[in-house]
Amino acid sequence: MKLSRLALSTLFLIIIVGSIPLFAGFSITNRYGVSMDVLWYGSIPSEFHHDPLPIRSHLSIGGTFTPAVFPIGDTVELSAGLSGYYTTRSIVFGTTFWRPFMAFGTSIDMSLYISPSFVGKIGTALLLGMYLPTWELAPIWRLQLAGEYALTEQSQRNRWFVRIPISVDIRSDYISVFAGIGFSCRINRLIAKEQNR
Repeated sequence: MKLSRLALSTLFLIIIVGSIPLFAGFSITNRYGVSMDVLWYGSIPSEFHHDPLPIRSHLSIGGTFTPAVFPIGDTVELSAGLSGYYTTRSIVFGTTFWRPFMAFGTSIDMSLYISPSFVGKIGTALLLGMYLPTWELAPIWRLQLAGEYALTEQSQRNRWFVRIPISVDIRSDYISVFAGIGFSCRINRLIAKEQNR
């Protein structure tokens, strides 16, 4: 189990590091974005954990930088980004708590513009988790749904959204579910250039 986890962690790390030059280059469109979320994070123990609680509660905070956005028609976008999150230790029950961890990796999202103000998103991410304070590595596969509502007009350079993400993290030994609230911002380079003329 430890050998397979180390192999998967190494593979994920190669994917993450290898993707940085791609994402750090240029987008083929004139948009990029950033998002930040604050989340309730629930770890669901497996049978071998022998945990008296059905779920362990944490607080998680993090976000995604999206430098690559690819339009598909007028109402669909495919985007690629770099994500990072920090999750606190779980609430102590008795003498037991689950460790805090950090997670970094690459993400892919598909956005559907249902209306000028509302966006539905579905996405996935490959993350490398690092448990503290031992720095033990573990691969994480994340699946995410989110709804976003625009707070500013489409014609503005910086377009702000409030978002509600719901996600599942899949590990080799247990899964986690989480939900929360966040904000995202999309910056239109074309509008920015016109305003600077």
